[in-house]
Amino acid sequence: MMLSRARCAADDGYTLGECLVALFVIGMTMAGLSAGMASLGRMQTRALQTTAAARDLRAVHEDLDRFLQGQGPFASPGSDVFTGTSSGFQFRCGVADDCRAWVTGAPGGMALHLVSLQGQTIVPLKGVRSAQFVYAGTRTIGPVWPAEAAAQPLKSIGLLAQTPAGVVPLADVALVIDQGPYCDFDAILKDCRR
Repeated sequence: MMLSRARCAADDGYTLGECLVALFVIGMTMAGLSAGMASLGRMQTRALQTTAAARDLRAVHEDLDRFLQGQGPFASPGSDVFTGTSSGFQFRCGVADDCRAWVTGAPGGMALHLVSLQGQTIVPLKGVRSAQFVYAGTRTIGPVWPAEAAAQPLKSIGLLAQTPAGVVPLADVALVIDQGPYCDFDAILKDCRR
């Protein structure tokens, strides 16, 4: 009888050491899984933020492109049809109306204001502390239009943001530089004769 009772006592379960080792292994596995899930969550958050920032940049470019679509050509110098500074620009878009675009400070960054014949649009520039327009002609690039250089058409308008990493382009819209219907085109000047 003693022999069977000793055998039964040895078969009753796990020892304390075995239980502690099993709990330690389960705990380490759970810690690894939770750290992996936290890492995946951080990666997903960064991916969503990057996607949102790209979507915001695309919206700025598309809105500015839509605003300028079908406008121009704008020539320099002596043209009062289009004037621009680093903070904004305006041009004649109707018989007596001017279309305008400018950047201002806004909560959480800056805002791009676009006023056309269809109304006003405000495009948020999230996280942007400073922005300026840049105008590129066929011969010059600068923060002011009309340029002081010889006659040239305006070929693109850029919107640049100052960030801690440096200057970042927010939008660059190419303009139509085809000449108007009443143009005596000069191949050397690459512009209409006056």
